[in-house]
Amino acid sequence: MNKLSLILFLIVSTNTFALDCTGLKREVINGNAVVKTEKLEKFFEIPGYVKYQANIEEGHFAVDLSGSQVTSYITIGPDYTTGNLSKGELGEEGYIKLSYVTPDVTYILECFDK
Repeated sequence: MNKLSLILFLIVSTNTFALDCTGLKREVINGNAVVKTEKLEKFFEIPGYVKYQANIEEGHFAVDLSGSQVTSYITIGPDYTTGNLSKGELGEEGYIKLSYVTPDVTYILECFDK
């Protein structure tokens, strides 16, 4: 493989979409909806892989981005064994949404391709 081919291969294989993600917690307290949001921050990055995460109280929101492959999850503390996970690719519109719903609390994770 010549130098130009190697450089092009490295650029293409390490190219990762950038995401703008927000976590939302909507809780019903005494008949009123209380909404809290938090922007997910880049937590870890290596070529070809980025991890975003944020917490809203006991709710943990995270997104792993590997190339165009997206793994998003919402887990609930304190043990973080309850929640929801989705794995796929960004659609043509560059958007993903994941929800975890309980009778009184709804958690929503939304991401847009930058």
